Amino acid sequence: MITEKEITAPTVRPMTTNDIPHLVLEQDWLRSVYYDFIDEGRGPAWVLEDEEGLIACFGATILWAGVCEIWFSLIRHDRNLTVIRTSRKFLEEQAIRFGIHRYHATVTGEKGRKFAEFFGFNCETPSGMLNYNPDKSTAWLYSRVL
Repeated sequence: MITEKEITAPTVRPMTTNDIPHLVLEQDWLRSVYYDFIDEGRGPAWVLEDEEGLIACFGATILWAGVCEIWFSLIRHDRNLTVIRTSRKFLEEQAIRFGIHRYHATVTGEKGRKFAEFFGFNCETPSGMLNYNPDKSTAWLYSRVL
């Protein structure tokens, strides 16, 4: 049996519009948001991939000097620990590159909350933000201050 450590380490590369059809999204209309994000250059975006293909896509909208909102789309669930380790290290390197001292993200659902916490993010809205999402579901604001 092959373990995660025996598999080739994933690589990170810039995301392109060709990667957008692979995103796992709850609402299909969100695809157009990602096309706009890439086409308009709203912020940096990357793909994490290995020999089997895309694992995840993630990016950041820089709101003002030092502060950005990040997003993350997990495509495959077979290498979660590797995804977290690799993405976290990469984001820390990019924070230095872009002069970021605060990341934040809105998160929905218990899995999303746990994922954010594994990344080292803290919940700033423990009661949630009611009716925040387009479907009126609750979201939580998570942040990581460097």
